[in-house]
Amino acid sequence: TGCARDMEEPNNKENLMKKSTFWVAAAAALIIAAPQVQAEKFLQLSLVPDVQMVPATDGVSGLRLAIWSDNASMSGLDLGIVNTTSGDFSGVGLGIDNLVDGSGLGVQWSLYGRTTGDFTGWHAALISRVGGDMLGLQNSWVSLTGGDCSGWQHGLFYANVDGHMKGLQTGIVTSAKSASGVQLGLLNMAGDMYGIQIGLVNMIETGKFKFFPIVNAKF
Repeated sequence: TGCARDMEEPNNKENLMKKSTFWVAAAAALIIAAPQVQAEKFLQLSLVPDVQMVPATDGVSGLRLAIWSDNASMSGLDLGIVNTTSGDFSGVGLGIDNLVDGSGLGVQWSLYGRTTGDFTGWHAALISRVGGDMLGLQNSWVSLTGGDCSGWQHGLFYANVDGHMKGLQTGIVTSAKSASGVQLGLLNMAGDMYGIQIGLVNMIETGKFKFFPIVNAKF
């Protein structure tokens, strides 16, 4: 009987170790597999990214007041000198610099505004850059869109769309890879066009008249 008891004791310990190992492995797998939930706070107050209430790794959904701020996402009212968002932005942003590494939705007014992804709404600045597609109104001294633009793009000195411009494009110099609608400026340039150019110099690379003053068109 003593021998049997001695044999059972190591077996129990071995089973316990196996069970413990299983549960530790299962817990580790759940932690690894679980989606990372981004925390969002209502209020952000910031002097600089290293001195702010909500850390840069978290998002803000509500109000952000800052001299210089940096957060993973921002939705709501964004007021500051330098407003930086490493993810997506939605709401109203007012600042000297509005910098969004993701996509934007709403209104952004600044001296320099840059959205790396798509933007839908009103993007206004002295220099306005949208890396993706622009839908709505983009107006500034220099307006640049890296993708397509639908709506009205105005650049007092220069307006450029690297993709397709659909709607109205205005400025001293307007330029688009392709356009459908109206270009209005002193110098209007389009690789392809379905619409009208009005200006001193009008150029359509694929047009019957590649260059024509005052009014040029292709349909």
